[in-house]
Amino acid sequence: MILTNFDWHYQSISLYILGFLFFSFLASTIYVFNDMVDFEDDRKHPEKKNRPIASGLISMPQARGILVVCLLLVILLGIYLQNLHLYLLGGAYIIMNIFYSYWGKQIKFMDIFFLISFYLLRIIFGFEIEGLLISQMFILVSITLFSSLAINKRLNEFSITNRDALISKNYTINDQAYLRILSVSLSLISLLIFNIHNIFVLEVHSIHSTIAINFLGLFIIFNFFDHANTQSDETLHKILRSKKIIIAILVFLVYYAGIMRKWW
Repeated sequence: MILTNFDWHYQSISLYILGFLFFSFLASTIYVFNDMVDFEDDRKHPEKKNRPIASGLISMPQARGILVVCLLLVILLGIYLQNLHLYLLGGAYIIMNIFYSYWGKQIKFMDIFFLISFYLLRIIFGFEIEGLLISQMFILVSITLFSSLAINKRLNEFSITNRDALISKNYTINDQAYLRILSVSLSLISLLIFNIHNIFVLEVHSIHSTIAINFLGLFIIFNFFDHANTQSDETLHKILRSKKIIIAILVFLVYYAGIMRKWW
């Protein structure tokens, strides 16, 4: 909706809402399933121990009930939407998450590729709801950015857990060093591809917007990858807990609004 021309007709709005609910319940099903599988490990984790299932706020029988309800809602919404591609995407998302929860997360580097795939499937799902094709440039930007986020997520998990967690996934201290470099490099490459697309494909030649976007991008990248800022391995948590990033985003929005309205 944000990346495309939004159609405000009733049928289109209803389709977007139902598609959003479909994937929301699908993601909720997976989150509950993962928390049930990782119950014992989460209880030992300094942050994940506070999750509803790990903390005991929700019992296992209750969690199973929530999982069944979410899955039934996914099936009902899927039947109503009658979109074969959504069925295939949803099925792939479930199967990949099951494999990841039991085996994939224990395989060195493969766990990162699974995380990248999960991020990418969410983007593909959004475009599928609108019946749009994704440009190759957008795919490249997404893959490089998601690769950076996935690596960073894994690095943060190692930084807030003990060395046993690192060894259990067959990683070494040396792996952490070059993965950190790779994560920052991929985010910079993503910003570079975005600029190339804007200038040479979309032919956006506004120097103000180019400066604003790049300064914001670089500021977020170098603050986001400061591991000392937060003790969380979740992307949204890291952003919300960083006052500098939030302030930078707000300044950017005001600046960009000024450009659009020709305030300066």
